[in-house]
Amino acid sequence: MDAIGVVISKNEDGKFDVYRVIIADDEVLSLEQVKGGEGRAKRYAIRVAQQDFVAISQMFTRDQVEFGE
Repeated sequence: MDAIGVVISKNEDGKFDVYRVIIADDEVLSLEQVKGGEGRAKRYAIRVAQQDFVAISQMFTRDQVEFGE
């Protein structure tokens, strides 16, 4: 894996969805919707994204994330 992060995208209803993205070798390997991150107002989508960033940082602490060379 080269990068892991969170993406906020506007959906067709004008609300926002939150996704976790994993990128390796310049390709998107995974794009998963974050639980509770579907059809949110912008303010709440940002809050969900912040919480997912905390979850990602905890994954680093527990050595659950491996980066490739």
